[in-house]
Amino acid sequence: MKEFRWVAFTSLGEKFILPDSLWLLLEQQLLLLPVRPELILIESKLYDQLSDSGRLNAETLNIFLKQTVREHYVDPPCNA
Repeated sequence: MKEFRWVAFTSLGEKFILPDSLWLLLEQQLLLLPVRPELILIESKLYDQLSDSGRLNAETLNIFLKQTVREHYVDPPCNA
């Protein structure tokens, strides 16, 4: 990870999804590191690509982050 240059990106009022696994992001070569719901680090080449295409926004980044989210369901307790 040290070989990459990271750019901090702050959302304007929107929140980033915090994924279940950073490992899944790396496996998919999505070099995004959410720091907190309002701040994400983006690898500089990806940042430039998103910026040049006009897609550098929370909505687009959340689409990428959703790819790694796993849905967890818990059965509600039974009142017996």
